[in-house]
Amino acid sequence: MQTLFKINKVIMIINAILFIIPYFGLLFMIITGISQLTLFLIYVSKWKLIATELKKYFISYGIVASISVGLLIISNKFSNGQDALMIISMLLGGILSLCFLYLSKKQSTYSNHIHIKHIYS
Repeated sequence: MQTLFKINKVIMIINAILFIIPYFGLLFMIITGISQLTLFLIYVSKWKLIATELKKYFISYGIVASISVGLLIISNKFSNGQDALMIISMLLGGILSLCFLYLSKKQSTYSNHIHIKHIYS
């Protein structure tokens, strides 16, 4: 779990650096989103190792991320309000990426604490 957090942190740092030139930052947000959805699926596959108090937040993340992806798909289908849906989806994607970084940090801390507790008991 610690490795997943480190991967997520590196991707977020690269994304923050690329936002010096907003165009590159926005393009890299696509890669960030895909990588975070992949990391989310890895977390879901290890559901028993997730801290009980974080499970509801991971479920909420999955729901909101699905809505965000749905908004991106819908924004390509309609001509009216396409820009508004795209902007909302990009803002939601940025907020989601920060929330997922926080969740992965909390899970990493929890996993590390359990691992250390297991070693010393």
